[in-house]
Amino acid sequence: MACKGWLLLAACLLHVLSQAHSYRYIGCFVDKGKRDLPVLGGTGHMYAGKCDRLCRKRNYRYFGLQYSKECWCGNSYGKYGARRSSECRMRCSGSRGSYCGSSWRNSIYATTKP
Repeated sequence: MACKGWLLLAACLLHVLSQAHSYRYIGCFVDKGKRDLPVLGGTGHMYAGKCDRLCRKRNYRYFGLQYSKECWCGNSYGKYGARRSSECRMRCSGSRGSYCGSSWRNSIYATTKP
């Protein structure tokens, strides 16, 4: 009977680990009026995990955080080139401990989309 308790614990642990984020930071990229990532996923209280969810549910492969509060989605990125990560240093409005791009700069991530 003790085995059942361990199996339940293992199942719970696997569930928790599967819920952990697995998006991957790629880098800082330039944006322009004709957007590098064409779909606005959301604005406001923003952070990487939230933007990942917003773009994943629309089946996009990449997301970009810009100007502290914007989430952009797309299936390709980089048409305007990369920049140093130091150019993407605005704090996220929803998580002051992380960075969300800058003015016309996207912090680009790969989503957790399979």
